[in-house]
Amino acid sequence: IDSPTNPPPRRVRGGKWPNWVWGPPGGATPNQIADQLQDWFEAGAADGFNLMFPLLPEDWVNFAEQVVPELQRRGVFPTEYAPGTLRDRFGLARPANRFAEQRDNVRAVS
Repeated sequence: IDSPTNPPPRRVRGGKWPNWVWGPPGGATPNQIADQLQDWFEAGAADGFNLMFPLLPEDWVNFAEQVVPELQRRGVFPTEYAPGTLRDRFGLARPANRFAEQRDNVRAVS
């Protein structure tokens, strides 16, 4: 298993990451998975994760119900988010919606 002193590689030969997050060889508990994710995050090896699960939706549900609460308890995963969209947070104006404009034009002509 990787550790803070031995973080996962940023690139994997062939461009494929091993799919072990929920079920590594030998199995892992939700706490062990949370330990590994926290170690990578705190070591600077990762600032986010793309998770892949072989069994959907069951593995997503298991991860959300068992690992996420543990990461939240440790303070490394948010329990709530600030209101608004990412666009709002960056102070960006909402672009015009050309489809809404077309719909309004059709209604005006009708």
